[in-house]
Amino acid sequence: MKRTISVTLLALNALCGSLSAAPKWDTYNCEYMDLEKDISLTGRCRKEEAKFNDNFGYQLIWPSGNKVSVEYVNSESGHHIWKINGKSAAAIEITREQLRGFTLDLNQFLEWQDNP
Repeated sequence: MKRTISVTLLALNALCGSLSAAPKWDTYNCEYMDLEKDISLTGRCRKEEAKFNDNFGYQLIWPSGNKVSVEYVNSESGHHIWKINGKSAAAIEITREQLRGFTLDLNQFLEWQDNP
């Protein structure tokens, strides 16, 4: 009986370990477009908190491995000044969980929604 329990616990531990190793897709949907580089990304992405120039931000990572950085430069009442991949940008909260932004040169667009 002890051997069966040990084997079962080992199997459960291995299963839980492999599940936790899978990436966590935090968002319901992510959309990104870079017109200069002809890049278009869509689907779920992972949001990782990051620091840029002592400012709070996110690194958005798609399953393809593509990354987009978002630096919060200033925020007030759902309006934001960002940097997207280091370029000056503006953004607005559509809802508290859905944000949309674009670089001031209008070449990069970004939107994410945390929940449906």
